[in-house]
Amino acid sequence: MMVRARYSGFTLLEMLVVLTICSLLMAAVPSITSGIPTVRFGRAVEGLVIGMRRARVTALVTGRPVRMSFYPQPPRWSIAGTWHPLDAIVNHMSIELEGVKLNGSQTVTFMPDGSATGARVVLFGRTRHAAVTVNWVTGEVSRAE
Repeated sequence: MMVRARYSGFTLLEMLVVLTICSLLMAAVPSITSGIPTVRFGRAVEGLVIGMRRARVTALVTGRPVRMSFYPQPPRWSIAGTWHPLDAIVNHMSIELEGVKLNGSQTVTFMPDGSATGARVVLFGRTRHAAVTVNWVTGEVSRAE
């Protein structure tokens, strides 16, 4: 009776397949992680847009003006005294109210009739910037990059 010897381990082909898969994954990781700052910046801008739209809707529903304050350094905004800091990916914020560029804390007021004090808030990241505007007639909040 012949006894077969059993060898444990991996074949050369199995090792090559594993190395190929690992090299493909390593090549993909930098492209995935390079998009993270872009996503963080987009989320910061979207958070500001949502806050502004919430202030507008609150003014419409309650029938009272709602004031939203902005402070450029460090970039943050507030409604009713509650400050909301922007993500650290946002380096600077520029505020223009009715065509006048200002550097201190500034306020946009959303009126109960839907109008607002016109504003343009520009957020600056390391490689990107985005503008959020408030139409003074309609109070509509829009985003442009």
